[in-house]
Amino acid sequence: MAPMKKIASATFVSLLVLAMAHGMTAPQAQGQNSKQGEGDSTFQDVIRILQRAKELQKDNKIEDALVLLHKGIDQFPASAPLLNETLQIYLAEQRYDEALQLLDERTKNFPEKTRHAIGIAKQQILQPLIEPLLQEGKAEKAFEYLQQMARSGYRGFHQLKHNPLYEPLRRHAGFEEVMKQISENTGIGEPAIDFTVTLTGGGAYTLSSRKGKVVLVDFWSTSCPPCLEELPNISAIYEANKGKGLEVLSISLDDNREKLEAFLAAHPMPWNTVFSGKGWNDDTVKLYEILSIPALWLVDKQGVLRYFDVRGEDLKAAVEKLLTEWPSFGGPVPLRPATYPPYGERNHLPHDVARIWLKRLRR
Repeated sequence: MAPMKKIASATFVSLLVLAMAHGMTAPQAQGQNSKQGEGDSTFQDVIRILQRAKELQKDNKIEDALVLLHKGIDQFPASAPLLNETLQIYLAEQRYDEALQLLDERTKNFPEKTRHAIGIAKQQILQPLIEPLLQEGKAEKAFEYLQQMARSGYRGFHQLKHNPLYEPLRRHAGFEEVMKQISENTGIGEPAIDFTVTLTGGGAYTLSSRKGKVVLVDFWSTSCPPCLEELPNISAIYEANKGKGLEVLSISLDDNREKLEAFLAAHPMPWNTVFSGKGWNDDTVKLYEILSIPALWLVDKQGVLRYFDVRGEDLKAAVEKLLTEWPSFGGPVPLRPATYPPYGERNHLPHDVARIWLKRLRR
């Protein structure tokens, strides 16, 4: 089974995440419970249950603690702290299926707006389990977890496509269907979410105003080794294609301007860069629901998201492909839904659309 340290750090389902599932921040959630406690002692009852559960855990009476917490959740079904504590016990005991079942059963009546936050919690539980299972030769179980991740909103292609450890998953009969679900989660084939940011060099940059250009949006940080490993590739692609219609927008998740400026002084980026100082709380990061970096989004000349999480030679090939597609003379052409090809890339210039453009050019 996976090392506990790795699982504990990667699958931490915090009170904040669960409070977000109710549309509240953690302090607000606590404050709401506190107000309820003024009238019916709800808050104090929850605290007593949590304290008793902690005591039982110290005495190694894990099952007794779980029984107590489940009864507490039955009594106070909207209590994020009780749900959180129960999840933590299951995770610490490596009882992952029970943790997932708990999330499914205890959140099924939550408001629709909570689905995303609950999906994040599930992904935090599932993602660090897949590689250890593959290392143990348990490919079927790993694939089952991958399916659950995809249904929970997971987005990510690079590891699934390139990591040799994932080869048993790629050979699975249901792999392409999972990749299709991940593609839909990401928004491949849909208009890219618009935003306006302030560039570090001054001025505003609005994504929707860049139609006619191929735009690579790169979320990165100076403290992210995979991000830094990809930078030379991005730089080479930019230099080779900057005169052909490619734009790069690097959005830094750093929270220290001096550190970022020192890095850029040593490693200049001759393209557009953004720094808000908000780190993971950056508005665009939240808009695009970034959970890990590097996160590279490639938008075509029509303003449609075509690729996500492509790196290395795949990124180079994707950029070159989009640059050779027809430009949007006279505005965008309505596009029919495309069939799904492997690994999240959809063809948005089927033969019928190409014929439309040929007719226009001949006029």
